[in-house]
Amino acid sequence: MAHPETNNTLGTLPTEVLLFIVNNLSQHDICSLCRTSQKIQYRVQPSLYTKIHFNPLRELILLPLIKLLKILIKRPHLGLLVQDITLTHGSKASMFRRPNYNTKALQHFIKELRLPFQDTWLRDVENQTTDSIVAMLLVLCPNLSSLAADHLYIDEPRIFGMLVRHLVQPQTDNPKSLLRNLRSLALTPHLDQFPEDEPNTDAMLPLFYISTLRHIKFTVDSPPQFTWPLSSPPTLENLTSMHLSRLREVQLGEVLACTKNLQSLTWNWVFDGGEEHVWMVNNGIFDLDRLGLALEHVRDSLVDLKLTADEANFFSSYADIEIQGSLKALARFPKLRSLHALYHFLLNQSPERYTDELHSILPQSLHHLTMSDEFSYGEGWEEQAQSDVIQKWWSHHLDCTPELRSLTIHATDKTYKWIIPGYALFQLGSQHGIDVQIDRKREKKERYE
Repeated sequence: MAHPETNNTLGTLPTEVLLFIVNNLSQHDICSLCRTSQKIQYRVQPSLYTKIHFNPLRELILLPLIKLLKILIKRPHLGLLVQDITLTHGSKASMFRRPNYNTKALQHFIKELRLPFQDTWLRDVENQTTDSIVAMLLVLCPNLSSLAADHLYIDEPRIFGMLVRHLVQPQTDNPKSLLRNLRSLALTPHLDQFPEDEPNTDAMLPLFYISTLRHIKFTVDSPPQFTWPLSSPPTLENLTSMHLSRLREVQLGEVLACTKNLQSLTWNWVFDGGEEHVWMVNNGIFDLDRLGLALEHVRDSLVDLKLTADEANFFSSYADIEIQGSLKALARFPKLRSLHALYHFLLNQSPERYTDELHSILPQSLHHLTMSDEFSYGEGWEEQAQSDVIQKWWSHHLDCTPELRSLTIHATDKTYKWIIPGYALFQLGSQHGIDVQIDRKREKKERYE
C-alpha cells in the first residue's frame, strides 16, 4: 500500500502528469493505488475504464468479464466511461471445464430490461454461454465505440444478434442511443464448420443495421435464400472498411449494395470440401464472374481489395474446387490502388481455363499487387507457366498498370521453386522500376488457439 504522504503528493499533481505516471503502471497497481485515495480514484478511473482488454486463460475467459459487468451494474456511471473493449484469450486449445460463476446480478439486470426475448437471454446467462454475457456490454456501455471479440466469446452470436435486431427496429420505444457511438465491430468466430452446425446468418445480418459503423469484421454464413431481417436493406453510408468471411460470392453483392463509401474490402472465401451442409451455396464451384458483379457495387469508391481463401475444416481439399469465369471487371475500378489476390482468382485453375490475360484484368490505377498461392497444392498450373504469365503481363506493364510500384508474392514451397531460379522476377522488376518482394510460407497457420 502506498504511503499516505505519497498519496497526498500524487493527489496534488496536474491531471496530465498524474495520468502519465498511471499509464506506466500495471492495471493491478493502478487498482491498488485507487484503493488508497478517493481523490486519486476519481481522477484515475477514466484511464481504467476507457480502454479495456481482457486476455485471460482459456478456461477463465468469463471471470474478468462477469466481474466487470457486476461493477457496471452497481455503478452505471462507470459504464459511461467505457469506449473500447477487446476480448481475447491466452492459451492453446485443450479440453477444459469452465468454472461455474454466480450470475444472479446479471439475470436481475436483464429482467429489468423487459425485452421480448428475455427468457431466452436469462436461460443462456444461467447456462453461462459467452455470447449472452458479451451482449450485456451493449446495454451497460452506451458510449462504446469499438468492440472486438474472438471466437471463444462470440462463436454462436444468437443473443447478440437478437439484442441488436431489437435495438435497430424502427420503433420509437427502442433505445437506439445505445448504439449511437459504435464505430468498429469485430466478431471473429471459428471458420471451421461441421455438419451439425446451424448457419449464423439470422444472428449476424441485424448487425449491418448499425448505421454508425465505420469498420466491421464479420463471419457470415450463406443460406440458400438471402433475406434481410427488416423490411428494407440497411444503409451503411459511414462504412469505409469491411472484412467478411464465409459469405459466398453469389450473395456478397447483397451486402456491398448497401455501402456507398467503402474504401477497403477483405473478402475471405471459406471452402468446405468435407461432408456438405444442406444450407451451403455452390460449395464446390467458385464463380469469378459473380464475384466481379458483386464488387461492381463498390467500383467507384474501393481503394484497397484483398481476396483470400481458407478451408472450413482440415479435411477439405482444394482439388475439389471448380473455378469459373474471370475477374476482368476489376479493370474498370478507377481508384483501386492495392490488390491482394490468390493466383487462381487472377489466373483461374489452369492454363486451359486462363481466358483473360493478366494485363487485361488489372486496373490502371494499381500501385501495389500481392499474389498468394493457397491453391498451389491442387491441380492446375505448372511451375514455369505462372512465371510466363507474369512476364507477359510486364511486357504490357506501361500500358495496363503504369502506376505499379510493387509486387509481393506469398509463396509456399511449391511455387517457391519457379520464383527463385534465375531470379527472373527480380530482374524484370529492376527493369521496370518495380519493387519485388517474395515471402516464403513454409506451413499453414494453426487456427485452433
